[in-house]
Amino acid sequence: MDGIVLFTKSYFLPGSMAFLLLGLLIGVVLLLAGDRRRPWGTRWLVALLAGYWLMATPAFSSGAEGLLGRGFSPIATKAEASGARAVVVLSGGTASFEGAAGRVESLSEATALRLLEGARLYKMLDQPWVVLSGGPPGDDGLATPEAVAMERELVRLGVPEERILVEMTSADTHAQAQQIKPLLNSRGVEEFVLVTSGWHLRRSLGAFAREGMHPIPSAAFGRSIGEEAAGLTFLPSESSLARSRDMAREVLALVYYRLRGWI
Repeated sequence: MDGIVLFTKSYFLPGSMAFLLLGLLIGVVLLLAGDRRRPWGTRWLVALLAGYWLMATPAFSSGAEGLLGRGFSPIATKAEASGARAVVVLSGGTASFEGAAGRVESLSEATALRLLEGARLYKMLDQPWVVLSGGPPGDDGLATPEAVAMERELVRLGVPEERILVEMTSADTHAQAQQIKPLLNSRGVEEFVLVTSGWHLRRSLGAFAREGMHPIPSAAFGRSIGEEAAGLTFLPSESSLARSRDMAREVLALVYYRLRGWI
């Protein structure tokens, strides 16, 4: 099953380079397969171009993010936290760069924005525990766990190290929910706030509910303050295509989690 999932993510994710190249290959094969199949090749290539153009527009990527994150927003007041004693922040990707002088970790945009939301909530609430969750990125078990890279930045943002709990073994949202439950139980924490991107909250809340937890959601901002909003334009951009690809991955993940009974 894991092999099938990895293959699907690698070659059948709309918006990815692999999917584009595979689609071009299919189109070219149809064009060269004879007169009867040539019209189908033309239609296929036109549809592929139109699909990628649409996914690369800010209008599409913003709409997809809004649809997946509908109903979720950041917690605005202390009362909305309902006495939560912990803030759980889910990782959203990091990158490790290694050379002769050592290793440097870089947070993805999603992880950085989730971490900023966690720091904001820590300052708003009464010094709650802040739980950072995320194992090594990708399939490299030797890479620095995402939660460790997050911890360094959270301390820099003013959260005391003694108030931070690190869960650094989970590989996905399902595993994060499983690992976080005993971590919170050992501290006697029942009420907590769950922080992740708005488009990721639906799946996350489902995974946590499956483990018997019902956190209060707080959606991280979708983009950095000062970053120009995408706007409703139909001119394609690389960043919009990347966002649309992430939304496609999330939709596939929602389907997969439902099929597995994880949400």
